[in-house]
Amino acid sequence: MKFNKVVIRCKNPEILALISLQRPVKRFARTSIIGFGLRAGALVGYKVRLRGKQLKFFFKRLLNLALFHNKSFRGIKSRLIQNNSLRLGFNNANCFNEVASIQKFQETKVGLQLRIVASNPSDLHIFFPISNEI
Repeated sequence: MKFNKVVIRCKNPEILALISLQRPVKRFARTSIIGFGLRAGALVGYKVRLRGKQLKFFFKRLLNLALFHNKSFRGIKSRLIQNNSLRLGFNNANCFNEVASIQKFQETKVGLQLRIVASNPSDLHIFFPISNEI
């Protein structure tokens, strides 16, 4: 198993800091998109990049707590794995115990986006069950 990095993106820096145990970095829009009301240079969200020991620690928590203890988890669709990376999205960050235990985050729904980059695509297939659903 060789994972290079995990990139976590979120709109709330407090939740991201609780989950990753790192200080998040601000991400700004590169270009303007008038249809979304987005201007170049506007704050879009926050991100954290995990490598090494912190990656392993986060990966264990992701597998044991967030994915497999979720009742509605039925596997990962194979189309989510592209270019040696797996992209996951969570509608609610409360699947992590750190976020669910704090009162002010229990009623808010803040989504998370994860990108797990592996050196070999077969490493992703070993750890994440693949479903054939569309």
